[in-house]
Amino acid sequence: MTETQKSSFLDVIEKGLCQAFSQALFKDYILQVFEEIDVNKDGILEMSEIESKFKKLGYTEQEIESFWKVSDVNQDGSLSKAEFFENFTQFLLSSQMNS
Repeated sequence: MTETQKSSFLDVIEKGLCQAFSQALFKDYILQVFEEIDVNKDGILEMSEIESKFKKLGYTEQEIESFWKVSDVNQDGSLSKAEFFENFTQFLLSSQMNS
Protein backbone atom coordinates (compact mmCIF):
# COMPACT_ATOMS: atom_id res chain seq x y z
CA MET A 1 0.00 0.00 0.00
CA THR A 2 2.92 2.39 0.44
CA GLU A 3 4.30 2.10 -3.10
CA THR A 4 2.73 2.71 -6.49
CA GLN A 5 4.23 2.29 -9.92
CA LYS A 6 4.92 6.02 -10.16
CA SER A 7 5.88 6.97 -6.60
CA SER A 8 5.61 6.18 -2.93
CA PHE A 9 2.53 6.85 -0.88
CA LEU A 10 4.43 9.54 1.02
CA ASP A 11 5.31 11.28 -2.26
CA VAL A 12 1.64 11.31 -3.21
CA ILE A 13 0.70 12.72 0.21
CA GLU A 14 3.44 15.35 0.01
CA LYS A 15 2.32 16.46 -3.45
CA GLY A 16 -1.30 16.69 -2.28
CA LEU A 17 -0.33 18.73 0.78
CA CYS A 18 1.79 21.09 -1.32
CA GLN A 19 -1.09 21.65 -3.75
CA ALA A 20 -3.54 22.26 -0.89
CA PHE A 21 -1.12 24.70 0.76
CA SER A 22 -0.58 26.57 -2.52
CA GLN A 23 -4.31 26.85 -3.12
CA ALA A 24 -4.89 28.14 0.42
CA LEU A 25 -2.16 30.77 0.00
CA PHE A 26 -3.59 31.87 -3.34
CA LYS A 27 -7.12 32.16 -1.91
CA ASP A 28 -5.72 34.21 0.96
CA TYR A 29 -3.95 36.48 -1.55
CA ILE A 30 -7.18 37.01 -3.53
CA LEU A 31 -9.06 37.77 -0.29
CA GLN A 32 -6.42 40.36 0.62
CA VAL A 33 -6.79 41.97 -2.81
CA PHE A 34 -10.58 42.06 -2.37
CA GLU A 35 -10.28 43.65 1.07
CA GLU A 36 -7.78 46.22 -0.22
CA ILE A 37 -10.14 47.24 -3.04
CA ASP A 38 -13.16 47.35 -0.68
CA VAL A 39 -12.35 50.83 0.61
CA ASN A 40 -15.65 51.32 2.48
CA LYS A 41 -15.40 47.80 4.01
CA ASP A 42 -18.99 46.83 3.20
CA GLY A 43 -18.06 43.39 1.85
CA ILE A 44 -18.94 44.16 -1.76
CA LEU A 45 -17.12 46.00 -4.52
CA GLU A 46 -18.64 48.88 -6.44
CA MET A 47 -17.44 49.90 -9.88
CA SER A 48 -15.85 53.04 -8.42
CA GLU A 49 -13.69 50.94 -6.07
CA ILE A 50 -12.64 48.63 -8.92
CA GLU A 51 -11.88 51.58 -11.23
CA SER A 52 -9.81 53.39 -8.63
CA LYS A 53 -7.62 50.41 -7.79
CA PHE A 54 -7.29 49.04 -11.33
CA LYS A 55 -6.35 52.47 -12.74
CA LYS A 56 -3.61 52.76 -10.11
CA LEU A 57 -2.36 49.37 -11.31
CA GLY A 58 -2.23 50.65 -14.90
CA TYR A 59 -5.26 48.95 -16.42
CA THR A 60 -7.15 50.71 -19.20
CA GLU A 61 -10.80 51.73 -19.12
CA GLN A 62 -11.51 48.96 -21.64
CA GLU A 63 -9.84 46.31 -19.46
CA ILE A 64 -11.70 47.52 -16.38
CA GLU A 65 -15.05 47.54 -18.22
CA SER A 66 -14.38 44.07 -19.59
CA PHE A 67 -13.58 42.74 -16.13
CA TRP A 68 -16.73 44.31 -14.73
CA LYS A 69 -19.00 42.89 -17.44
CA VAL A 70 -17.69 39.38 -16.93
CA SER A 71 -17.59 39.59 -13.14
CA ASP A 72 -20.95 41.15 -12.28
CA VAL A 73 -22.71 37.87 -13.02
CA ASN A 74 -26.05 38.76 -11.41
CA GLN A 75 -25.86 42.31 -12.81
CA ASP A 76 -26.68 43.98 -9.51
CA GLY A 77 -24.08 46.72 -9.94
CA SER A 78 -21.67 45.29 -7.38
CA LEU A 79 -19.30 42.37 -6.98
CA SER A 80 -19.63 39.89 -4.17
CA LYS A 81 -16.57 38.05 -2.91
CA ALA A 82 -17.70 35.00 -4.89
CA GLU A 83 -18.01 36.99 -8.13
CA PHE A 84 -14.61 38.58 -7.56
CA PHE A 85 -12.91 35.28 -6.66
CA GLU A 86 -14.42 33.57 -9.70
CA ASN A 87 -13.18 36.12 -12.21
CA PHE A 88 -10.14 37.93 -10.84
CA THR A 89 -7.78 35.01 -11.45
CA GLN A 90 -8.89 34.74 -15.07
CA PHE A 91 -8.50 38.50 -15.45
CA LEU A 92 -4.93 38.37 -14.13
CA LEU A 93 -4.04 35.49 -16.43
CA SER A 94 -5.50 37.12 -19.52
CA SER A 95 -3.80 40.43 -18.63
CA GLN A 96 -0.44 38.69 -18.32
CA MET A 97 -0.93 36.90 -21.64
CA ASN A 98 -1.78 40.16 -23.41
CA SER A 99 1.26 42.00 -22.00
